[in-house]
Amino acid sequence: IGADAEVGSLTVGKRGDVCVFTGAPLAATTGVVATWVGGELAWKGGASDSVVVEVEELHVGDGEVLRPGQLLLRDGRVAELGRRVSHPPGATVVRAPVAMPGMIDALGFLGLDGSGRVPQADFKLARIVESGDDTDRRVAKAGVTTVMMSPRGVNESGVPMLAYKPAAQDVEAAIVAAPAALRVQWTDQNRLKSGQRVRETLEKARDYAKKWAEYEEAMKKWVPPPAEAPKDEKPADKKDADKKEGEKKDEKPASGDEKKDDASGDKKDEKKDDKKKGKKEEEEADPVTGMWSGKLALAGSSEESFTLRLRLEGDKVSGALRCDSVSATLVQLAGTWKDKRLAVAGLGTRGFVYLSGEPKGGKFEARIDVGANDAKCALERTSKELPELKAPELRKAKVAETSEPKGKPRSPGIDPRRDPFRRAMRGEAAILVNVEREDEILACVAAFEAAGIRPVLVGAEDAWKIADKLRGRVAGVLLSHPVLATEEGKGLNSLRNRYVELASAGVKIGFHSAAEEGAAELPVIAAYAVSRGLSPDVALRALTADVASMMGVASRVGRLAAGLDGDVLLLDGPPLEPQTRVLRTFVNGEEVR
Repeated sequence: IGADAEVGSLTVGKRGDVCVFTGAPLAATTGVVATWVGGELAWKGGASDSVVVEVEELHVGDGEVLRPGQLLLRDGRVAELGRRVSHPPGATVVRAPVAMPGMIDALGFLGLDGSGRVPQADFKLARIVESGDDTDRRVAKAGVTTVMMSPRGVNESGVPMLAYKPAAQDVEAAIVAAPAALRVQWTDQNRLKSGQRVRETLEKARDYAKKWAEYEEAMKKWVPPPAEAPKDEKPADKKDADKKEGEKKDEKPASGDEKKDDASGDKKDEKKDDKKKGKKEEEEADPVTGMWSGKLALAGSSEESFTLRLRLEGDKVSGALRCDSVSATLVQLAGTWKDKRLAVAGLGTRGFVYLSGEPKGGKFEARIDVGANDAKCALERTSKELPELKAPELRKAKVAETSEPKGKPRSPGIDPRRDPFRRAMRGEAAILVNVEREDEILACVAAFEAAGIRPVLVGAEDAWKIADKLRGRVAGVLLSHPVLATEEGKGLNSLRNRYVELASAGVKIGFHSAAEEGAAELPVIAAYAVSRGLSPDVALRALTADVASMMGVASRVGRLAAGLDGDVLLLDGPPLEPQTRVLRTFVNGEEVR
């Protein structure tokens, strides 16, 4: 039309008429982001919380791969999956070579901050979960979005395990299952005692499950009685009497009585004030114990968040310190409290750490020395309580009494220490068992089989030797970290990949870190197993779908499917290749930054 000197192409000197799209122009799913006319913004599309992922390879997690593949994330979940999905107006479109589900650490300690306490089976681990910090986000950016958190210690009666997402935006969104599993100890140093306590626990669990089965069966047969007719209302003269009685109670007291009440009220207020003052003085008696946070900038490094955990017992102080510029790992601290002055020290990855100062009134102007560097930092106490694993009080909660209909079957009640076993019998929870030797593994599996439970074996040094005897009898195996083993008496010429032996026999395997921030190295462990002969597809399932299945959380995580959580990794190459990097991580549909 003779206007090509002004418009029609993007060339230096022509009018700034520009249109920005979400994809290739005229593609079926492409939308308009914004339009400029004459260099000025003329229109901009509305924002949306939806995210569309477009990749060359989409690994679903259970072995299926879509080439190419697309994914729609909405309201924290996977809304649609396929080679092409809908692109809602205003949706954010992200592209990468490869995508896969977020990885699962089958057994880790991230979130425990060095705590070594062993709680009872009914302890609520969700009570100690907090919003993610820098370490949690670093683990997620390495590819691990879900952690099966367990106390470090274990006993014969069982410790709880929590499935949670460390990098989730809030605590409620972080909890996947609480509790998700129970972990028990079978192997004992005295081989004659191995499994003795666990067998007793299983027997009690079977009796407990039997009572519940009988109760549920009785409830199916029970017929509620007909509803009772409403009781007659009070006569009119009785209502009037009650009304007059209420009016008498509402009458004001005499003026003399008012003065007495005022005087007594003043005294009460004075007593309350005195109590508050006394309480404040008692709180100041321990200005150390609690959680402290602030910012720290050492020479040559940018300002980093600084978290301190302290406990005062007499004149001794213990705790832990977390700050990336001080140490790449958690620093355990120990020291003294003398003349109202705190002095603690510990060893980090950058040398010895010394911290000193005078905490007072919730403020702490501290001096910190790290190797040859020193700095000052201002800390503030965010909590006077420490999120530790403490045994719950042996106190029954008060429950309002309610009258049950006559003849209704009586519930056996929930026993928090037995119920995980009953749920495992129904396939709703997992039981992890620490067991090592070949004979003990077989005895352990037989005991759980008799109780109708398929356990997850942990450690299981000799499991690969009897892999064919475990097929169909266990939910899975979490081997100790050494990948290779030798046959007895044959030396290095008989090296075997333990993971391969189990997978070849049809036994599900999983990878775990048994660490805090070390969870970020989980993909490296799997990649090494692949380099020594394990199938990449099996290794990928052992980090995603298979672990989710054996832990009973497959309805939330482990795969990419409509309705499941939007935990997605974008990669620059095939999963588990040594040179492959995680480009972006999404947890519950939101990018971890």
